[in-house]
Amino acid sequence: MHQYYSGNALYDYIEANNVTRYTFVTGNLWQLVYGDRNGIPKLLVAVSGVDEKEWGSFSSKEIDAFRQLSQLSLKHQLPCFLLQFKAFGGTFDEINLCTSFYRLTFSRHSPDMLKDLFSKNGLSVNSKQATKYINDKTSSAYHKWQRNTFGSDITVTDIDLWVNKDDKLFAVCELKRSKVALEKWEPYEDDFNNFHLIHNLIYPEYKFFIIYNLRTPFPFKDDISRLKVFEVDFSQTPPVRYVNTYQVAQLIN
Repeated sequence: MHQYYSGNALYDYIEANNVTRYTFVTGNLWQLVYGDRNGIPKLLVAVSGVDEKEWGSFSSKEIDAFRQLSQLSLKHQLPCFLLQFKAFGGTFDEINLCTSFYRLTFSRHSPDMLKDLFSKNGLSVNSKQATKYINDKTSSAYHKWQRNTFGSDITVTDIDLWVNKDDKLFAVCELKRSKVALEKWEPYEDDFNNFHLIHNLIYPEYKFFIIYNLRTPFPFKDDISRLKVFEVDFSQTPPVRYVNTYQVAQLIN
């Protein structure tokens, strides 16, 4: 089965060291936040790409991802869906959809039915050319359909990392990496719309951080030995501020 996302050294470190206060989804599973062009959250969707033998049944990872999103949907009284599509091929003609974490049951939808459902739940769908919604790491049949379907008046991003404290949600983190030196890298203003969307979803109850690490392509190295951290808070000026640079064990363990 095709894996849309090849991995992340920080995720690997968390798993290898059994750091349970950090949780995340990866592979063919995404936790998406949809909002309007002003960054106001409208709905949340856990999206899962599966193969033929998994089609039509829930895995524990899918259920956990859905329920994790649901705690934020309940905070804002937002719709929250679990959506499953067949992960092979460049398009899909049918999806399985669950609309309630109280009753984990599927209903079958066509892409057009899904578009109508999202529209009825607050997304302003139009036919204008969409900008690049989400990082290329999430290139899949679903995400290509999304980009070609919803138009230019929505914002959508995914949640990369959840942080718990005393067994309760404390913060969410956006993970960034590139070949730009740690000392020089700063968050790009082109991403601020997505940052604003997540901030509006979790503020003021929870914190929002950006974690950056160096990733060189030649030779390939996903270097997490040092992590540069920023805090995002759009109630402050500037909305994104540098916090500190940490050794990985200092920040994660």
